[in-house]
Amino acid sequence: MNGPISTDWTITELLDRVAMDDRFLDLADTATLLRIDTALTGRGWTQSPGAVALLRSIADAAREQPALRGRRIGELLAAGVDARAPHAVRRHPARAPRSSTGRPDQAIAAAAASSSVVATS
Repeated sequence: MNGPISTDWTITELLDRVAMDDRFLDLADTATLLRIDTALTGRGWTQSPGAVALLRSIADAAREQPALRGRRIGELLAAGVDARAPHAVRRHPARAPRSSTGRPDQAIAAAAASSSVVATS
């Protein structure tokens, strides 16, 4: 796989990396993110999505189906669309979401933070 995405990462680890690294969006392999999104959601896009829109969609899928958070990217890509957990069909946004400051990276970080698994003791 090209780019900074490891097949050994879980979906949570992918979203955490995005939240921690401002350069991730510049380095992200959009084709790989599209394959991950397709495996999670089973839906196609009507337009070529950018990295921000794809990451937002991945974060939404992880929030809607918490069981997806622990899935390894390599497993998802090997299984393809059949890897997705059953969930409602979603419509993808035509534009990437923006934070109140207008920066898409902040919106992604907020989505990633809301979908992270929190350990309790």
